[in-house]
Amino acid sequence: MIKRKNRTHANYKRNNSMRIKRKWQELRRNINKEIELAHNNYVNNLIGDIKQDSKPFWKYINNQKADKQGIPPLKTHDNKTADTDQQKAEALNTQFTSVYTETKYESVPYKTPPVDKMINIIVTTKGVEKILKNINASKAMGPDATLICRADQFTCTQQFQCIPAARKCDGFADCSDRTDEEGCERCDARGSLSQLPDSVTRQCTCKANVYGRSCVQCKQNTFYLSVNNPYGCVSCFCMGVSQQCTSTFWNRAQIGAFFTRDRQGFSLGDISQRQEPTTEGFTVNSNVRELIYRRFNTLPRRVYYWSLPQRFLGDKVTSYGGNLTFGIRYRPGLDTSPQDTAAPLVEISVRNDITLVYKDKTAPTPNTPEVYKVPLYEQFWTRPEGEPATREFLLMALADISALLIRATFTRDTDSASIRDVIMDIAEDRDTRLDRAYAVEQCACPTGYKGLSCEVS
Repeated sequence: MIKRKNRTHANYKRNNSMRIKRKWQELRRNINKEIELAHNNYVNNLIGDIKQDSKPFWKYINNQKADKQGIPPLKTHDNKTADTDQQKAEALNTQFTSVYTETKYESVPYKTPPVDKMINIIVTTKGVEKILKNINASKAMGPDATLICRADQFTCTQQFQCIPAARKCDGFADCSDRTDEEGCERCDARGSLSQLPDSVTRQCTCKANVYGRSCVQCKQNTFYLSVNNPYGCVSCFCMGVSQQCTSTFWNRAQIGAFFTRDRQGFSLGDISQRQEPTTEGFTVNSNVRELIYRRFNTLPRRVYYWSLPQRFLGDKVTSYGGNLTFGIRYRPGLDTSPQDTAAPLVEISVRNDITLVYKDKTAPTPNTPEVYKVPLYEQFWTRPEGEPATREFLLMALADISALLIRATFTRDTDSASIRDVIMDIAEDRDTRLDRAYAVEQCACPTGYKGLSCEVS
């Protein structure tokens, strides 16, 4: 092992490789451990055998004492040799007495250069400045060339490098060996607004509905910690009649419309729904499962919407946290200018006059199938006048949907419009082989109320 260590050290000197250096240091540590272990075993064996033969034990003890030869012969100030203990003592006494207590240099050995007394040394500001400039205050070397950094610094483990302590666990590797980012406490991305805790308090900055040092606990009357939730956890709503809820144990399920034979209850109408909906003139392309309407030239020039059938309406509170997914396509007519760019892509209407809209930043490309996945979270919806939707408004809307509309036309003239693969996420109390609906609340409802959100009275 020692030969291997020596070869590794020679290799390191040739290549100056930090990887080889670390290997050499590891071998050196292992050898020192082996030597210490062998020494301890040797001493223990001596102690165990002391009753049978004490000579090896006392021989070991004598070897641990000071050199039996004592002090070697010394040269005195007059260049004579001091051989006896008395002569050596006198020579040493003369030597140290002359250096520390006498003002003359005659008694100092001739090989030792004279040193000025402190009172004769002149200290200048330039001399002090020169010394201070040569001092590296940030580094010091301890025993065995071990780097010692200041108290306000971090010592990189495998390199001769000091960095400011504030840079440890700041998310960026400042040590060349990256040890300043090892073993660091991280904030939970689901509930924290920061990646790293405060450098002093070690507290993470939590989202509104989250608490705890690492932001992993939902506050009272909230549930389901999620990275996608700007508040961290979902507030219990329970239609305002309870504040106690948890995530439901129901699983995600889906209701959908896939057009293979007929229009499946879909119709066309304007967003005001004052006009009688169009239910005739549709065709189905069963190859791509698409519902098509081509008679816009017989209708007034308006923004038209696909109106979804009854199975997408009514109580859909379990859709919260899921998605409404669909594909649409349109072909412009003669006038291809944009039609009412402020009109929403999707609208949810409720009998109690609650209306929520979802707007997309860009209109679909003409003659190109576009697939949309609309999240059923409040932060993606607004009131018609632009006011952001709240969780309360969205749940009240989902609890009693009277109309669910998807935009069909986007230009002033439209030759044809089509819709396909309409899917709405819900939750059901059965094994659907889909994920658990964690974002759906299950409330502790008071007497007279039932439903996951106490929406049925």
